Amino acid sequence: MVTIHVKQENIDKVQKFARDMVEKGYQREIRTGGTKKRSKQEIYNDIIEGRYAEYAYYQYIISNKRGTISEPDLEEWVRGEWDEGIDFKQNSHGHEYIIEIKASSEISRLVLLTAKDLIRDEGGRVKFEHGDSCPDFIIGAKVNKKTKTVTFPGYITKEDLNKALKFPKEYLWRKGELIPGTTSVLDADNYIWVYPDDSKAVNNKSNRKVKTARKFPDHHKKY
Repeated sequence: MVTIHVKQENIDKVQKFARDMVEKGYQREIRTGGTKKRSKQEIYNDIIEGRYAEYAYYQYIISNKRGTISEPDLEEWVRGEWDEGIDFKQNSHGHEYIIEIKASSEISRLVLLTAKDLIRDEGGRVKFEHGDSCPDFIIGAKVNKKTKTVTFPGYITKEDLNKALKFPKEYLWRKGELIPGTTSVLDADNYIWVYPDDSKAVNNKSNRKVKTARKFPDHHKKY
């Protein structure tokens, strides 16, 4: 696994952005498909997690010289307006890839994608409901807000997403079911994968087998 320390200059940008978004009320209290209302502190924490993860990935690509990449987007979108559902466009070896970062807390062992956020268009292409794009890679990120570090334990591909929508019985957990390996209940339908290093522990406690994400490559460099 790769662990990145978020740079202080990026921490400052993210914290200001999160404060502004919460103060202006731009973020929804209830997530897509859910019913639980988030407090302002929970919304702030979610923004921090997501943007720390994005800056950590950006730092990783730049430091490791793995192609070129767009900077994290801190544009403010008012409630009811949506961006195109792309975290990054990354160019590598002559190809452009769409990258989505899926952030969670440092104790998370799963990648959860809200089912209602993903649709299949008339051409059979998987894309985000509020955009016209499908990520080539979704990178899972564990965020420790206290230490300002982000770990990348696994990822899924466009092909994995297509499989999930094609075979929902193998990937889809319904609202009200237990989150695999925990005693917590899902607030919305989710497609779920488990990180490679956590697969055995989670599946030993789950009543259904959870598909394993791909292992994030470690290029043996300090960041």
